[in-house]
Amino acid sequence: MPTSRYGTMLKVLAVVAAILLVLALVVINAPRGAVGSRLTPADVIRKLMSSDSSLPPEEFYNYYVAGRPLLIRVSAVPSLMGKDPRNVHVFASVPGKGWVEVPVRIFTKCSRLGTSRKYCIVPKVMGPDTVLIIKAPPSPATQAPTQEDVVEVLHRLGSVREAYDLAVKCSVGGRTYVIHYLMVISNLTNSWVIRGELTDEREENDFDAWGIQGFHSRVERGASNGLLPKSLINEVLRYYASTPIQVNVSAFKEIHAEVTG
Repeated sequence: MPTSRYGTMLKVLAVVAAILLVLALVVINAPRGAVGSRLTPADVIRKLMSSDSSLPPEEFYNYYVAGRPLLIRVSAVPSLMGKDPRNVHVFASVPGKGWVEVPVRIFTKCSRLGTSRKYCIVPKVMGPDTVLIIKAPPSPATQAPTQEDVVEVLHRLGSVREAYDLAVKCSVGGRTYVIHYLMVISNLTNSWVIRGELTDEREENDFDAWGIQGFHSRVERGASNGLLPKSLINEVLRYYASTPIQVNVSAFKEIHAEVTG
């Protein structure tokens, strides 16, 4: 009987050893971010960017910068202090479409209303604690706007009191891009700013969806090639579209042109 029990114990130990060996192999071969915790959206984006590190600058921009929210603090742009954020409009040059208005949110601070609803305070005038969230345009706008561009925007918008060249420096995946915006102060209210006061993170919205077509196509292709689980696609898209990147303001210059209120 003792010999029989000894033999049974050896068999059990052999099975346990085999299980531990399999688990060790799984840990060794698991993708980064999958051990101890699930693969995060940030992990997925880093993995995709690493696989595309040799892409030309404009193609890389289209996949990994276009449509991202860029965070600018008004403390870095003192000329904006004292201006009504509701009258601020931002434009970017898009090939084949001219100057296109870009979504922007302007607020001082945000508070949670329940688990998913968020209320952001839009101040009467901008101060040092005000934040701008501006969407990156579909293509890198590398040229500074001119007086002629202000006139084009005036025809589109109908009211321009002041016009500025806003240039921001954005670093993503080891690449640095300088993006030029045409910012105007108008008598017209910017609906993007007003709609940004109250948001529900459970619902899709036009601000998040704007400009992310390139990244969307890259994520879909990455899932088809096994670079990420298909179950993560929506979560990765939400993260990309709604997580701001802080950028540096490299220029903010007034453009003197014939404008009208």
